[in-house]
Amino acid sequence: MASARRRCARSACRATQLKRRQKGERKGAPQPPWAQELLSRAAGLCREVLAIDPEHADTHVNLGYALILGGDGDGALSAYRAAVATDAQNATAHFNLGNILLNRGDLAGSEAANRVADAVNPQLAICLL
Repeated sequence: MASARRRCARSACRATQLKRRQKGERKGAPQPPWAQELLSRAAGLCREVLAIDPEHADTHVNLGYALILGGDGDGALSAYRAAVATDAQNATAHFNLGNILLNRGDLAGSEAANRVADAVNPQLAICLL
């Protein structure tokens, strides 16, 4: 179980590194084939862990990372909502949920999620106007 969690976290970390490398590219540029394979693998590993331990909030967050980077906003939204439902004190889940809701135009939902994230972990430096 612990090794599956580590593999999931490593894959999510690689996916995050991929996102950082791609920041310089124009928005909407196609990802290289290996990137999509990596994101798919990361999501699959997270799902394996969640099949064993569906209450592991950080794995829901990692799944959300992999899905949003892979272009599955609906799946990421579900993953972050599951993370929040599993662990109401997971500031990262609230923060990411707030970002997705903001991108979808749900300002009230985004503000609520970000207020919780700020209350749990003020170091996330969320600007609430």
